[in-house]
Amino acid sequence: GPLFLQPPVLTGAAPVFGNGGVVVADAFTPTVSADLFQISVAVQYEDFPTFGVTGTAPMLLTLFTDSSDSPGTPIESWTVPVNPSDTSLTVITVTSITGALLSAGQQYWLSEVPTNPVSTGIGWGLASPGYPGIELPIAESTTGTNSGWMPTSLNIANEFSVTGTTVPEPGTFGVGAIVFLATIAGARAKSKRSAS
Repeated sequence: GPLFLQPPVLTGAAPVFGNGGVVVADAFTPTVSADLFQISVAVQYEDFPTFGVTGTAPMLLTLFTDSSDSPGTPIESWTVPVNPSDTSLTVITVTSITGALLSAGQQYWLSEVPTNPVSTGIGWGLASPGYPGIELPIAESTTGTNSGWMPTSLNIANEFSVTGTTVPEPGTFGVGAIVFLATIAGARAKSKRSAS
């Protein structure tokens, strides 16, 4: 089920990525612990010939841990082609290979950048201003790559959703395991009494 949702519903254009432009990572915090399943993002190629931004390199989508309120260690990355003939927003969905565990209450970061940031611009879709929780922690970089993150600030969020398979909380699992073991022990004791 949903771990996080800023609905990717194609509400508007986004900032330029690439060509030394601003790279934006959005932070999100799952409310439940779950194994990562899919991430959907609303993106489009940005076409600005006067700035040399006309390329159609694939998009690198990366999920990071948090490091002092900034993107930290990469958890998983996907290289995704965007339709070169389409400069309108489209929703792209990737499926996790690792099924990484995302913990409830822990902050994570999602970033996208062109694999060739020199001539390609790729923009996020901006979430609708009327949607609750529109502002998220945002980290920006002007390197055109996932590095050199500047201080985090709150800003208008981009359109993406994260889904996963909920896992039992450790306490819940422990109680279940105790009940299961007690049931087995009881069954063995009963079996021994029946045999004697």
